[in-house]
Amino acid sequence: MKRDAALTPGAKKAGRGEYVFDFDRLGQIMGGPGYSPVFGGCVEGERMIVARMRAPAGKMGDPH
Repeated sequence: MKRDAALTPGAKKAGRGEYVFDFDRLGQIMGGPGYSPVFGGCVEGERMIVARMRAPAGKMGDPH
């Protein structure tokens, strides 16, 4: 089933023939609101989701 919009709020929905994305220019979304401080760009295709997430300095160094 084809979708016209991304399922993830704020993600970029890849269009036909789009294969290269500048993640720094995409909208920045939270990678795990409520449990993780990571953020970054996200692209959704028909069968795959790709994201590049970054953690704010000093936020991920605690042992877990």
